[in-house]
Amino acid sequence: MENSPFKKLPAELRIKIYELVLTVDDPEGITIEPSDSGSQIEPRATCRRKIHFALIDTCKQVRSEAFPVFISQNRFRIAPRKSWWLIDCLPMTTRLWLSCLGECAQDLQSLDVHLGTYPHEALEWEDLEYEVTCVMKDIKAALRRYPKVKLSFTMAFKFPETRHLPKDLHETYEVEFYPTTFEQAKASLHKQCERFEQKYEHYMWMYDYDIEVIIREMEAYLESLDQDPTWSWGVQAKAPIADAEKSTASNE
Repeated sequence: MENSPFKKLPAELRIKIYELVLTVDDPEGITIEPSDSGSQIEPRATCRRKIHFALIDTCKQVRSEAFPVFISQNRFRIAPRKSWWLIDCLPMTTRLWLSCLGECAQDLQSLDVHLGTYPHEALEWEDLEYEVTCVMKDIKAALRRYPKVKLSFTMAFKFPETRHLPKDLHETYEVEFYPTTFEQAKASLHKQCERFEQKYEHYMWMYDYDIEVIIREMEAYLESLDQDPTWSWGVQAKAPIADAEKSTASNE
């Protein structure tokens, strides 16, 4: 790049070019997903818009300038590859991906984590609770070294025992878990329940479905999470989960 006209451009203009070329204008951002290959699990990035990675690999100087822009200006999403069974891979996928980023991981601004079921799967709320709790804690622990990352968790679920109901009642709903407070998580849950109830009103005369019991069961899960000493709402974990558990045990 020594004799390149690009190097002669002001640094501010080069940064602007990196932003235009490497920023993904997509609400879903860039998805980092587990890629299972034999016994190895490697993070793989996918995006609905073509990303010109060749620019980053032009030379060391361009990479040192462009890669931090790519990491800081884009929204990243950790999610299984359209299948619930890969959810256990998400914490390791997150750690491997952060390791791949190296020092640029400090430039990461936001990370959305998608948990739960997919429309083609038959998993319901009670099938997800334990796995989701473990995965959220592990990912929070993996990110405790990066306090400026805006972390969010979204849990996709289906209402229990709706398989015998019309198809439009068996869709997937999403609850926002993080960053939030306990009350905000409950509000997000109630919003999805209201959506379900509005659809169910058209079928009340045909089917007997006790939505109030279901809501209480879902709220009970949120309350158990709220009372868990190793969980915190809306802030990064300040210590590894194992350390927090030891501290709790010593206090008891």
